[in-house]
Amino acid sequence: ISDEPIDEDGRLWMNVVNKVRILVKEIELSISHTRTHEMIREGIKLSLIGPPNVGKSSIFNRLLQRQAAIVSPHAGTTRDIINANLLIDGVNVSLSDCAGIRSTNDPIENEGISRAINQIKLSDICLVVFEAPTLFENKTNYNKDEIFDLSQFLPPNVEIDEKTIIVVNKVDLCQSKQFEQQSGIWNLKTMNGIVKANVVFVCCLSGFGFSELIYVMEKVVKDLIAKEGSDEHSIVMHTRHRQILVNCLDKLKNFEDYVSRPELASEELKNALNLIAQISGRVDVE
Repeated sequence: ISDEPIDEDGRLWMNVVNKVRILVKEIELSISHTRTHEMIREGIKLSLIGPPNVGKSSIFNRLLQRQAAIVSPHAGTTRDIINANLLIDGVNVSLSDCAGIRSTNDPIENEGISRAINQIKLSDICLVVFEAPTLFENKTNYNKDEIFDLSQFLPPNVEIDEKTIIVVNKVDLCQSKQFEQQSGIWNLKTMNGIVKANVVFVCCLSGFGFSELIYVMEKVVKDLIAKEGSDEHSIVMHTRHRQILVNCLDKLKNFEDYVSRPELASEELKNALNLIAQISGRVDVE
């Protein structure tokens, strides 16, 4: 990047801006597709999250078919992340049981909650667990084709998207027996509007719904891998290089924020160039 003044008519500068915008798209694509190889090599990160005492640890144990997590009727039993590996349709999955998310004055539980919130950001797929009596209190009819207001039940920092599976546990505590027909795609009202998401009803005591849950998990895993690595842009990249590209992308986006102030934008472009040099091993002054 030259320290000479920007060209008077701005054509050279706009040419640089357009090339940076193309580069941003290419880096975003590379970052997206290298995640596929990380998922295959290191395992898909799948986390169980939700309010306390909804049965996350019981679901965790059911999926693993062993007593890996402590189960207690008292809220806040899980205070740290418990990890275990699970094979889903031949794909290695790193399954995490997280602390229940709620407001509390307990400093140790708060640390567990903070780790759970951070785990959400690191996860490829989230199983968001609720208990049926809380969601459907005083209701005897359930229709998945209607819009269900989930916003009042969602813990802080939990968002619903296509990589989210809503797990409604403890259906045995509800009087209605309609749950057998209600697993599927639901229209859910969240803080961000109406979204479609997989909803599965289960009972840890009887095992009801777990075959459906595993089927849905397999489908979401397949869709995720297919979406992330379905074209020629998919390449193998070390995790360190991927993180450098993420940092580089931040600098290039800062560049776009400063387009009207070339001296600041150029500095961000220099920073991005130095990051790329950590991968390529060289910097070209041109």
